[in-house]
Amino acid sequence: MKIRNGFVSNSSSSSYVIAYTEPEECPKCGRKDVDILDLIERGGNDTSVGAKGYDAVIEELDSWMGDDANNIIKEMNELDSDIYKFAIVYISYHDETLENLIENNKSIKILYQSN
Repeated sequence: MKIRNGFVSNSSSSSYVIAYTEPEECPKCGRKDVDILDLIERGGNDTSVGAKGYDAVIEELDSWMGDDANNIIKEMNELDSDIYKFAIVYISYHDETLENLIENNKSIKILYQSN
């Protein structure tokens, strides 16, 4: 019997549990920033959204077991759910642009990262 402890990733992508804010619309021109999950969903091979939304992320984390999952859930519950949305995403090692966007975007909090 296999027991999964923490997050299991394949060797071609990094995995993240993120808290992010929805892009805001400019009151003057109506434009808004690109939705990060839309970019990830269009990312191609080994880049995808694994779980989207609080309930889906919690359900996935419940299968992880161990301190990693418990710590992530605790962090999620400490954030204002009216402001932050949650997702588990996988970013290909070959997609440095998306990886940099996630790691350097001020509207994204990385709750967990696996390389």
